[in-house]
Formats: sequence, C-alpha cells, structure tokens
Amino acid sequence: MTEPRAVRALKAPRVSGTALVEPPLDSVARLLDANAALPLDRVDLFGRSLADVARIARAQLLADAIRYSRQYRDVSAIPSASPPRVILAGHQPELFHPGVWFKNFVLDRLARRHGAVAVNLVIDNDVCRSASIRVPAGDVDKPRAELVAFDAPGIAVPWEERVIVDGARFRSFADRVVSAVHSLVAEPLVRDLWPHAVAAAERGAALGTALAQARHAYEGDLGLSTLEVPLSSVCRGEAFAWFVAWLLVEAPRVRGVYNVAVQAYRAANRIRSAAHPVPDLAFDGEFCEAPLWIWSRDDPRRRRLFVAGKPDRIVLTDREGFRREIAARLDAPHHVAEQISHLAAQGVRLRPRALTNTWFARLALGHLFVHGIGGAKYDEVTDQIIAGLFGIEPPAYLTATATLRLPIAHASGAAAALETLARRRRDLAYRAEAAIARDDPAWRAVVAQKQACIQEFRAANGRPWNRDMARRLHSAVAAANAALSPWTADDLRALDAEEARLKERVRAEQLLESREYAFCLFPRDAIVPVLGSLADG
Repeated sequence: MTEPRAVRALKAPRVSGTALVEPPLDSVARLLDANAALPLDRVDLFGRSLADVARIARAQLLADAIRYSRQYRDVSAIPSASPPRVILAGHQPELFHPGVWFKNFVLDRLARRHGAVAVNLVIDNDVCRSASIRVPAGDVDKPRAELVAFDAPGIAVPWEERVIVDGARFRSFADRVVSAVHSLVAEPLVRDLWPHAVAAAERGAALGTALAQARHAYEGDLGLSTLEVPLSSVCRGEAFAWFVAWLLVEAPRVRGVYNVAVQAYRAANRIRSAAHPVPDLAFDGEFCEAPLWIWSRDDPRRRRLFVAGKPDRIVLTDREGFRREIAARLDAPHHVAEQISHLAAQGVRLRPRALTNTWFARLALGHLFVHGIGGAKYDEVTDQIIAGLFGIEPPAYLTATATLRLPIAHASGAAAALETLARRRRDLAYRAEAAIARDDPAWRAVVAQKQACIQEFRAANGRPWNRDMARRLHSAVAAANAALSPWTADDLRALDAEEARLKERVRAEQLLESREYAFCLFPRDAIVPVLGSLADG
C-alpha cells in the first residue's frame, strides 16, 4: 500500500458568492487524460479485467441515465452513443444547499467544455432521516428558524424505499415555504421548482425520486445539459453484480486493506473516534464484514452485511435474523454474479457503503468524479484502498463547492463588536486605571499603589528572580485591581447589558447568514447567475 498522502485542509469559502474548486478547472483536461490512461486492463476482478467491467458499467450507466432522465425532461441535446468521457457527481436526493447544487453547474460546464457526458448519481441508498427543511422566518431584528415539512415523518429507511406518506402536505410545501420566508426573501424559486415535484409524485415516484426529478427538471428549464440516474439502478446492472461477487469472495482481503486505510486516515487527521470517518469492518467468528449494506423489500431497515465463504457456497447474513446462502463455487465467477442478480430479483438489496460507492464510481463508472468537501476528504481513504487492493494509482477527482447566502439585507458586525466588548471588559478588570479616569483621591491612591507594584516588578527584572517575590507582587496587583472595582461597577453593568444585546444579535446574524439553507429558498436571480458564473471559472 502507498504511504498516506498529506492531509488536505479543505474548507468552504467564507465569502458569499465565492467557490472552492481544487484542482482548478483549467486542469480538468489533464485529469481526464491521466484517468483514462490508468492501466485498468492489468487489474483482475474475478477473471475479468477492471477495464472490461468499466466498459460494461459505463455503457449501462449511460443507457439507464438517458432512459431515466427522459421520463421527465428533454435529453435530446445529450448524445445517446457512448462518449469518450463521462464526468460524474453524486448526492442524496435532498433539497441541499447551494454549495452542493454548484456541482451540477460544474458538471454541465465541464461536459460542454470537454465533449463529455455529465451524469449525476442520485445516492438513494442513504437513509432518509428528515422530511423537512430549515427556513428562516420572522424579521431581520428577531429572526427565527422554522422546520417546514414536505412530508409526514416516517421510519428511517433508504431513500429508494421511502414513499410519500402525506400527499396533501407534499403538494402544499411550496406555499408553506413562501409563507414562512416571505418577510425575509421575496420570490423563492421553490414556486417554480415544486410543480415538477408534484408531477413526479403524480407519476408514482418515491419521495427522494420526486425531489431529485424536480430539481433535475428545473435544471433543464435553466439550460443545464446533464443526465441523472439513481444508484439503485446502477446496482441492478451486470457490472455491479460482478463487482459485488468479487467483493464477497475477496472479503477477508478487502477488510484488511480497508481497515488499514481507515486507521491511517485517523492517525493522519488525529481522529480518536472509532466511528470516524467510518467504522472498521468487523470479523465475527467465520463471518467477515463486507463494505456493503443489505436490506429487503420486507424489511427495509439498512443493515451491515457479513459474509463467509465455503467451498461450494457463500453465506450472507446481517447478524439480525437474515441469512441467505448462494450455491456457487468460488472459482466460478459467472455463477456467483448470476446469483447476486437473482438476489436482486427476489427483493434483496445489496448496496455499496459510502467508500465502496465512490471507489466503484471512480474506477468503473466515470472518467472524473466531482466531489464536495465531505466526499473529497473521505476519498483520501478511498485512494489508499484503491492503491492497496489493485496496485494502481487512484484516479484523480475534483473538489467543488460554493458559499452563497440568502439575499437578506441586515446589519452585520455584531461578532466583531462582541470581541471589542470583551477587550473592554478585560481592561476594566486588569487595567482600570488606563480604561477610565476618576477624579477621586481614593482612586488616585489605589492607582499609585498599583503603579508602585508594577515599577517594583520592572526593577526586579535586573535582579535574581524568585517565586516568593512573584507571588507577593501578583497578590499586590490583584488586590489593587480588586480595590479599583467599585469605580468600574457601573461600567461593567453597562457592558453586561450590551453583551446580552450583542449575543442576541450574533445569534440573529448567524441565522440569517447560514450557508446551509436549501437552494430552493433563493430567488432565481440571486443564485442561478452566480453559480453559473462560478462554474464558468
């Protein structure tokens, strides 16, 4: 395995209307060429080269993405033949913030610039944990955050299994968002977005599918030329079945490489938690944990998968009651892959975990992956896994995010004022004689006593120093400061009142200036031109 790479400090931009793109966009042609030249033909996956698996995976990806996207928007401008290059991104089907949406603008621009096809993977194997978004309400002086729901709460299941529970709540979402935010933001684009979501729901789409199709259809209205496909569709293909078959047979070796990479990442980033960035893969008796999720139509709770290889079969279990045996010899790869496909037909879902998903996507699905900051940091682990398992240089990827804040006019600077106030408080406590002036003989006497102590301290610097002298002078200065405190009491009470006001103002500014608000809360003219311009480089 290669040595862990240097830790990269990736941070979202602080200034609204700016972006982080690393490496720069003008390096993409070089990255595409380098990734296309990787020796995937030298990597053996169960008797088939990784290059062969990638060719099958990309052909299926494009066919599925065109067929899927055509259900709800025009994709005639996107070539249907297999292109030389595929540029990918991916995210959960959520109403995410503009920094995530920025990746889709980058996809569009890069595909146009480099004659590639852009595909966004809808990561629907992640769990749907919330059916609402956070919305600023109230006014600029006393804002508040409200949760506006687009569906009723439901059990925590993967997005691909999460149906719309409350159709009326879903249909009324845009009206309720506009009502909540109207005093702060005029004409949020959710008005134009949501008819697409309702149309998807009327076609029978699941919750996440409706959200993702609405956004993608709206991107078509904006002129973005990209394709989308759910990860669940990719997982039903021949290439993924072959990849999973290899993972199951090689589970002990995969576990070893995986855990070494995760532990190296923790060490490099000084992470103590055993749960971050992901837990180690476990070993339980004869069963080895695989980097896959498992669930079924009958029990859609996402669980960990454990595997044990026998001479004539492979045993799968979640250690919670599910157990299935694949009657297949380990030296018969086609048979194992066929049995994996049969499991899917029987309602058993085998899905990649986060790291597994991106290493399959980067190696087999596309020629360049566009990550956000979180994905890019995690793929420092994936790089080590790829190098350790396959002995090749990992494919390069692009990191892209942007910061955009809601166009809410309000006074700012409370945090800086609070810092100034804190310095004033310290001065009153420790340097009251310099912070204020008092025409009072008693005040002047205490100040003179304190200054004499300070002068003694300065004079003592030229003589041998000892701990007793230090304690004595410190006590004298502290006593003088305490003696001055009656003259500073009124000033401190005024600071207390101002501090309370400023803290409330800081809270309000933080609420108004968050970069985490959903893109659909922005007026179209305040977000679309900005993200487009940033994506143009």
